[in-house]
Order: sequence, then C-alpha cells, then structure tokens
Amino acid sequence: MASKPKRLSFIFLALLALLLASFILRLRTGSSSKGAALELYTRVQEGPLVINLLESGTIKPREQLVIKSQVEGRATILFLVPEGNLVKQGDLLVELDTSTMQDNKVNQEITVQNAESSYVQAKENLEVVRNQAKANIEKAELALRFAKEDLKKYEEGEYPK
Repeated sequence: MASKPKRLSFIFLALLALLLASFILRLRTGSSSKGAALELYTRVQEGPLVINLLESGTIKPREQLVIKSQVEGRATILFLVPEGNLVKQGDLLVELDTSTMQDNKVNQEITVQNAESSYVQAKENLEVVRNQAKANIEKAELALRFAKEDLKKYEEGEYPK
C-alpha cells in the first residue's frame, strides 16, 4: 500500500497538470471566459426553418390506369395534357382531330339514308307488283270463267256446229 504523502503528491500533480492543460487550451483558442460562455449558450429566436432534402428514387403510383385509344387508323393530336400535371376523373387528357371521322360519319349517314330510301322504294314496288299480279290473276280467272261459259254454250248448242 502506498503511503499517504505519496498519494497526496500524486493528486496534487494531477490537479496541476489539469490546470496547465486548460490554460494552454485557452491560450490556443484565444477566448476569454466570457467568450466561452457565449459560445456554449445562445438565445432561441423565432424565424424561418428551411429544410432542403435531396433524395433519389422512383415514384410509383398508388393506382395505375391504362388508357388506350379506340380510334381506328391514324389520329392527329390537337391537345395533350403536359406530363406531370395533376388530373382528376373527367378532365380532358387528349383531344384528337375529328374532321376525318366527322366526314366518315356524314358519308355513313348518307349511305344509311340511301339504303332506307331504297328499302322504302322496294317495299312500294313490291306492293305495286303484288297488286298487278292480283289484278292479272283476277283478269285471268275472269277470262277462264268466260271461256268456260263459252265452252258450255258451245257444247249445249247455243252456237251452230
């Protein structure tokens, strides 16, 4: 066991070394005790808090909706929503040039009207032909009846033999 005087001298030397180290540190930083206190503490003030965060990654949608054109052939785009715009259901995304389709629609409407007109005309012609055939049948039946009556008259002797 070490003696009490050796122990006291060791503690004294340690305190002296600590004091010397703090003095050297103060000389190097050049700060006084008042300046050191200012560096440790600062006043809290209200002000703007700006946080910039740069991060790389991939954004994936919560729901993905695939929209396909049902237009046959080529289509010219007149309007397209810019990429990255926020859209909701019912918003116009794309506007196509419809002039060719409108022309085709008009042509198809004309074709339908012509077909309907031809149908009505054919129906009327059918009725005329039916009436004519009926009249021809009635005429033929009447001629047949007269011919039978003439035959009967001839056979019964109304006409000279």
